[in-house]
Amino acid sequence: MGFNATQLDGDQYRGYDKVGLHGGLGVSYRFPNNPKLGLGTEIIFSAEGSSEKINFSSSNNTQGVISLNYIRIPLLFSFREWKFDFHAGASYGRLIGSDTNEFTIYLADDFRQDDIGIVLGASYMFTDNWALTFRFSRSVMNTVKPEINRDALNGHFLTFRVEYRI
Repeated sequence: MGFNATQLDGDQYRGYDKVGLHGGLGVSYRFPNNPKLGLGTEIIFSAEGSSEKINFSSSNNTQGVISLNYIRIPLLFSFREWKFDFHAGASYGRLIGSDTNEFTIYLADDFRQDDIGIVLGASYMFTDNWALTFRFSRSVMNTVKPEINRDALNGHFLTFRVEYRI
C-alpha cells in the first residue's frame, strides 16, 4: 500500500502534483537454479492524473484537475542482491474511472480505456517480510483517445509504497 505522485506531459501543468492511492496484491517466483532472478505480476489500483493551481490574477485560486483511476497489471523481472530487489518490466492498465473539472480542456470521456507502460523500480527489504519500494512508471501511448483532436497526453508517475511479502 502506498501512493503515486503523477504528471501528464502535454497538459501544460508542471510537477508531480497529483497524489493518489496505489495498492494491490502480487505474486512472484524465484528461479530455483538462480534465486537472485525472479518473475512477478501484480494487480493494482492506481490513482493518477495531474493537478495545478491556476491564478487568474485574482485572490481566488483555482485548480485544474485531471483524475484517472486504473487497474494495472505489471509483469516484472527482478534481480535481488543483498537487501535490494531491482525490478523492470511492462504494465497493462485499464481505466476504470476518470474525472476532470472546468479548468481543463479535457472531458472525462476523452481518455483511452487501455494503457501500456514501462516500470522501473527498487525495493529495500528492511526485514524478512517488509519492504519499502520506489518505482518510476511511464505510459508508452497517448492517454487521450486518438479521435480527440487535442494535445496528446502521456502519463508518468512515481510510486512510494510499503510491502508485506510472504
